[in-house]
Amino acid sequence: MLDQGSSQQQLAEVYQRESRRVLATLIRLLGSFDLAEEALHDAFMVAATQWPSEGVPDNPRAWLVSTGRFKAIDQLRRRARFDESQQAIADSLYQQTERDLLTDDDRIEDDRLRLIFTCCHPSLSPDAQIALTLREVCDLSTEEIVGLYDLLLQVSPSPVVALNRAAAVAMRDGWSAGLALMDQLRDQGALAGYHLLPAARAHLLAKLGRDREAREAYGEALALVQQEPERRYLQGRLKALQ
Repeated sequence: MLDQGSSQQQLAEVYQRESRRVLATLIRLLGSFDLAEEALHDAFMVAATQWPSEGVPDNPRAWLVSTGRFKAIDQLRRRARFDESQQAIADSLYQQTERDLLTDDDRIEDDRLRLIFTCCHPSLSPDAQIALTLREVCDLSTEEIVGLYDLLLQVSPSPVVALNRAAAVAMRDGWSAGLALMDQLRDQGALAGYHLLPAARAHLLAKLGRDREAREAYGEALALVQQEPERRYLQGRLKALQ
């Protein structure tokens, strides 16, 4: 058994060293960036509960991947009560072989390369690609990303930069704080016709449990979006709220 101070320190060290690798592997296994992020956070929450009494596993990376995967399966099975297609996905994930779960260095490097490609996917706007790459590949903290957008607003102020800063503030200070900044941008009208503003608002509204408003915002974004991959993504998010 570890004392609380040392267990928290070890957990922090594992997070700093392994979280990006674990996330990359979970994205490969789960096929969804959002689901992988949720699974990563759930796995570390379980670790924070179990490791102080049971000790740090011999292979923390493999333990976190396995725990995150099972948490994702549980999440999909809960969703299956409202969407039968989620049960099939959960069953498919449960049947993954031991080979699929390998976390050796070669496979990890493949997963990290895939993460880089995910961050640069053409369905993402250039600003979203930058923000995602800063956080997931460059491993900058949310505080550092907010600082970068603060600097950008001073050097080259624009509503789009302000929107990206609002998204970073939401990760740092909470969904409500980010939504308040986005609402200010909406009221100013500088981003009228820009689909990513209502899309970002919809995401935060959904996180806050304000589903009706989130559906309205997703509908607004769908009326503005031009690219088909983005349209399909927004339609999927809207369907999940119905």
